[in-house]
Formats: sequence, structure tokens, C-alpha cells
Amino acid sequence: MTLPAAGALILRSHRDAQGKPQSPPATTSDVFAVRLAQAVELNETGQCDLALATLTSIADAAPSAERRIEALCLAAEAELEAAQYAASSSHLVQARGILRQHADQVDGDVAREEVDFVEWLLRWRTGVACGFASPSPVVLSRSRAADLSPDERRRALFVRASAAYAMQRWEIGDRLGRDAVLRALETLRSLRTIRTREQLAIMDADVQFLALCAPPGVARDRFRRVEEAAACRGHLRAKLGARAERMACDVATRSPRRSFVDRVLQPFGSSEQRMMPHTYARVVRIAAQHEYPGPRALAAARLVEGLVPEGSAQALMARCVRVACALRSGRLDEARTLACAIGNDAKTVGNQRMRGAAIGYLAEIAFAGHRLREAQEHVRHALQLLEQHGTYESLKRAAALARTLKIA
Repeated sequence: MTLPAAGALILRSHRDAQGKPQSPPATTSDVFAVRLAQAVELNETGQCDLALATLTSIADAAPSAERRIEALCLAAEAELEAAQYAASSSHLVQARGILRQHADQVDGDVAREEVDFVEWLLRWRTGVACGFASPSPVVLSRSRAADLSPDERRRALFVRASAAYAMQRWEIGDRLGRDAVLRALETLRSLRTIRTREQLAIMDADVQFLALCAPPGVARDRFRRVEEAAACRGHLRAKLGARAERMACDVATRSPRRSFVDRVLQPFGSSEQRMMPHTYARVVRIAAQHEYPGPRALAAARLVEGLVPEGSAQALMARCVRVACALRSGRLDEARTLACAIGNDAKTVGNQRMRGAAIGYLAEIAFAGHRLREAQEHVRHALQLLEQHGTYESLKRAAALARTLKIA
């Protein structure tokens, strides 16, 4: 296991009375820093229960208020990955309490930004703040200049927050969200230690933006590189997510795409499903989107909806699979009802990408029902949204329908 070699962990060689090399005694701060690093690695390698036990132990035992806050924030992140939203919120309440009680004993910038970032993650993951108007985590504010901070821990937080924020913008089709990736890549180069979790998160976010606007399969090699880097370092969550994306690229140009669900979900036994439901939901959603539109795709889409909060982008994407299945089987009334609901929900949360996709489906449904004027109105509206926020595939479908309807 590779541990971050932050300043407190660099042990210089000393010599004893006989001149033999000897390491200096580790301080209490060193020990807790090592344990925190180990807990992060445990969580990323899929040993979530052990990671949480380690983090809660540190939160109880560390003499430093700042270290306890860090442990509680990391525990809250781990609980989010496990889809335990109430437990994550509870850790954050404790962290806020320590921050208020010991404000004079902690580095105010780092501690407050850590707590704020995980609170932002909680709002995003639960669908409370997942739209276009959602603000970024405080640590990304240019006025705070966290990316230029002399504190490496703070710069690493900046990189991690940038990757998360970029993915939130990817979900809504904000292509300017890649700016956060570019800033983070510069900051990543300034870190003295190899931060595997942050590096993989930024790599994944970067390739997601490429895949958003590119033809199917273009991002395949980039996803493979993320998969191989994650596998080399034992980061199971990142590996399984990138593996699913790479497999989706492999089948994206083939039709029909039957039996994709079984192949992409093969690594997930009951233990993996329990320990990493957020990653599992992402992979199931990818499987649903690339399976032939039929009963298997429908079952996968419904599974995603049961795993993620209702207002999240993952849930909206899964519901779009249900629209495609209904449309493919000729159940036009059902497809129209679903697409209208998705469009309304996407508008409520501020997700223009999913709103454009829903309106595009409404155009296809109207065309299939021979309601040509309605189809023309919908496709014009869909194109306005999809040209700015849509995926390559959704825009391609809408543009093809527009040509069929002779819309300039």
C-alpha cells in the first residue's frame, strides 16, 4: 500500500551511538496521519467497513481537533459512497461541532473547506443541489486561491473538489465544467506526493467530458488508461467505473447490444454491491443505457432508480432508458408520460442536459404517433438545449429527426 508522504510523514535517517542508521521516533501526529492515509486506501480498495472503523476510531481518539475533523469528513465521504446519507450527515454535524468548539486550535481555511466540501457532496448526491445554478464548493473559489496554497493538504482538497464539481457539471451538460479539470491538473503537478485518489478522479472527469461531445468509442483508450491505472494501484471503485465505461465504448457502435448487462455487472457480487452502492449504481446505469432496449435494460434502469435519490442525474438517466424501452415497443402513451415527467423534474432541479434529452424523446414519440406539427415544435426546442448541453448521441438523434421533418 502506498501512503501519501506529506511533510509530517517524511522520516529522515538518524544514527545511533554506534553510527547505525536509525529512524526518529514517530510523533502522535505522524501516527494519526498514517492511519488516515491507510483508511483512505482501504476505502478506495473496497474494504469500506474497515475504513470506516478506522476513521471513527481516529475521530474519537486523535488529540488534535483538526485531525478529528479531517477523520469525520473522510468518514462522511465514505458513508456517501456507501449511500448512507443519514450517517454522512451525522459525521458532518460532529465535525461542525468540533470546528465551532475549537476554532482557535485549527487551521480555519482547511477545516472549514473540508467540511463545506463534504456538505456540498451530500447535497449533490442526494439531488438537493444538482442543477445549473448550484454553486461550487467554497474551496474552488478563485478569491480563496486554494490551488496556490503552501499547504499541500489544502491543494489536494482543491483537486478532489475540482473533480467532483466537474462531474456535477458533466451531469447537467455544462461543457465549461472542464475548466475545473484543467485548473486541477495544474495543481496536481504541484503536489509533492502521489495522490492516487485525486489523480484517478481527475483522469475520469477529463475523459467524461471528451465522451460527452464525441462520437461513440472515441474515449475508449482514455477509459482504458484510467482502468489500468486504478487496477495497478488497487483502487477498486475507480477501476470498476472505468471498466464499465470502456466496455460501453466497445459496444457503442454495435447493434443490437444484447447481453451487455451480465458482462458489465459480472465483478459485482453481493459484497461489492453492499460496500459500494454508488459505484454499483453508476455501472448499472451504464449497462442499462447500452443494453438492447428491452426487458433487461428496463430491469437495470429500475434497479438504478432504487439505488439513487429520485432527483439525481443518475435517476433521470435511468428513467430515460425506460422511455427508450417504451418507445421501442410501441407503448407511446407510456413513453410520453415518462418523458414529460423527466422533462418537468429536470427543469425543477436545473438539469438542462436531461431536459433536452426528454424533449428530444417527446419529439420522437410525437413523430412515431404521426403528430408532425407537435414533433416539429419539440425538436426545435430540443435542439436549442442539446446544442449547448446535450450528449453527442442525443444531439445526433434530434438533428436527424429535424432533417426528416425538414426543419432548417
